[in-house]
Amino acid sequence: GTKRARSRYEPVLQLYDQLLVEDNDALELIRADAKGEARAGAKGSGAAGPRIDSAQLSALQTYFAVRKLRHTVSRHGVMLLDMRERVGGAAPADAAGGGAKLVSAEDVA
Repeated sequence: GTKRARSRYEPVLQLYDQLLVEDNDALELIRADAKGEARAGAKGSGAAGPRIDSAQLSALQTYFAVRKLRHTVSRHGVMLLDMRERVGGAAPADAAGGGAKLVSAEDVA
């Protein structure tokens, strides 16, 4: 088959992919903790160890959901820049009339 040339945006997209995996992992852990808390609450307060406040779990879940959304939107923006550059051959100018800033790996981290 034909091998596609590597995009200059590919390292940034890979970092976004890693961040999205981390966001998903965090959300899964939070959901599992919330389910565990719901089960422990139904059985009574006889569980050993510190209890996790459901309000804190909810705040964490909201934080990681928003973080995941921001990473997803930013990743899609980089993908659009990549596609426009591949089709048009040059980096697009932004809507305000200035030049588009190339996203670097440091911008993601």
